[in-house]
Amino acid sequence: MNKLTKTISIVIILLAVLSLSACGGNNGSNELVGSWKWLDPYGYPTILTFNADGTYVEHEASSIFPEGADYTGRYEVNVSEKTVILHTDPIPGDRVGYAPDLVFRYILAGDKLTVYYSYDTQETANTFTKVKSSS
Repeated sequence: MNKLTKTISIVIILLAVLSLSACGGNNGSNELVGSWKWLDPYGYPTILTFNADGTYVEHEASSIFPEGADYTGRYEVNVSEKTVILHTDPIPGDRVGYAPDLVFRYILAGDKLTVYYSYDTQETANTFTKVKSSS
């Protein structure tokens, strides 16, 4: 009985360690939850909303499409590396049928979220401002 108790204890400890390590890469992802707004050089807004359930909505307007369009999907945050991966849902009616993942690095300072996109070769960045809730 002593050997069985010892074995069960070891299994429980291993399971506890594995559960804690599995959560480690995404801890603190709540720091981005909320809506963030950026204006392009022509004054058109992009509003990026991170929901607590791991989904996001990006509303993007432009001179070509002033009323804007919404893009949705899931996101993953790695707080230790300060990176976010956006897994965008396929756009309905799009001939390609898929949307590539977008990876970016970020710096969060109070209500400012500076985003460095993976395709930026000159380290250009967009700085979003946290949108205040009306409640």
